[in-house]
Amino acid sequence: LIFSHEGELMKFQNIQRFMWVNYNGEPWCVTMFHGTTIELISAYNKEIAFAQSFELEPLQGLPQFKVGDSVICTAKNSPLYQKVVTVSYVLTNSYDGHQITYESDEKHNDWVSDWVTPFQIAPISY
Repeated sequence: LIFSHEGELMKFQNIQRFMWVNYNGEPWCVTMFHGTTIELISAYNKEIAFAQSFELEPLQGLPQFKVGDSVICTAKNSPLYQKVVTVSYVLTNSYDGHQITYESDEKHNDWVSDWVTPFQIAPISY
């Protein structure tokens, strides 16, 4: 296993912090490095796992969303589950870097927001 130090962040052959990877056939996000072990968090339920870099494959073709997109929230643990929401903010170096907003009462400016992964929202197809 080859690794090197870059400041406080260690990189393992093409594996970096906040990178989405395939682990056991599911999308997981790299969150931390512990020696030669990599800490992962599930794209769907915040479950934590530990793996070696040879067990991981960087994901290609991640779901892409931009601010203003209307999407459906598929995160079962979110108060916005199954609602049509708007992407209101996108962070690139984060696990749950998509803020979604649901305007429940336009007249009274009431809204609810949540942070989700790109795998917890789905585009609306007309």
